[in-house]
Amino acid sequence: MRLHILLAFTCLSALACAKGNTFQGTGGNGTGGSGDTGGGGQTTGSTTTIISTGGSTTSSTLPPCDEQPCKLVSPQCGCADGEMCAIGDTGDRECHAEGDKQIDQECVGLFSCAAGSLCVQVSTQKSVCSPYCDNDNQCNGGICLIQLNDPSSPGQALQDVTLCSDDCDPTTAAGCPPGLNLGCQLGQESTGQMRVFTICGGTGPGGQAATCTDSEDCAAGYGCFTLSDMSQKCLKYCKPASPSCPGAATCYSFDPQLLYKGVEFGACL
Repeated sequence: MRLHILLAFTCLSALACAKGNTFQGTGGNGTGGSGDTGGGGQTTGSTTTIISTGGSTTSSTLPPCDEQPCKLVSPQCGCADGEMCAIGDTGDRECHAEGDKQIDQECVGLFSCAAGSLCVQVSTQKSVCSPYCDNDNQCNGGICLIQLNDPSSPGQALQDVTLCSDDCDPTTAAGCPPGLNLGCQLGQESTGQMRVFTICGGTGPGGQAATCTDSEDCAAGYGCFTLSDMSQKCLKYCKPASPSCPGAATCYSFDPQLLYKGVEFGACL
C-alpha cells in the first residue's frame, strides 16, 4: 500500500525561499529594499575599480575575473581586498565588506556571511549562512539547485545564482546545524530532473497527527502533509525498509516513491 498525500512544505521547490535581510518571504517570494553599493565603489566589468571618496578619486587594479562584475562562488574574484561579491537587495551582484559568519552559522543581515555564502532564512526566527554553488561537488553532500526569486521580476528566478541544498536525514534532522532547533524536510524539483533533495527548516511543538499549516509547526523528524481529505497534519518521517512509527501508526511509502541518495522515505499514518 502506498500513501497518496501531498507534501505541504513552505519553501521546498526549485525556486526556494528568498532568505536573509531584505530577501524575505516563503515559497520563493521575495522583495528588495534599499541598500548601498558597499564602500563607495563597484566593479565595472574591467579589472580597474574607480573609488570616489570626499571629492578625491583613486583607482586600484583588481585581479582578472572570469565573471562580471564579480564571482559569487568561492574562490571569489572581482572585488577589492576585504570585500566580497554578494547579491544585493535588488538582486544584482555587488562588492561589499566581507561578513564574518561561516557556513551553517546563524547570521543576521544580508551581508553578514563570509565570502561565498549568503545569509538565508531557514525559519521565521533564524537565518543561516548557505554557500553559493555552480555544481553539486561544491555542496558538501547537498545538491546545487536552490534558486532565489528575482526582486525585480516576482515569480522568476535570479539568473546564474544558485545555492546548495542541505544534506540531512528527515527522520532525525542529522546534518542540520546544531543548536538552532531545525528539522530536515524532503523536497523535489518541480521541473527538469525532478531530483529529490533535503533542506533544514524551523520546527514547532506538533507531534504525530497534530494540525499544521506548514512544517514549522511540526517537531523535528516530522513534516506537515496535506492528506487526501485535504486536512493538514504533522506526520513522522520514516524509512519503509526499516520502519519506526509512533503508537499504532504504519510507515507508508509515498506515491510516487521518494528516494534520497538511494534511501526511500515515507510517512507514518
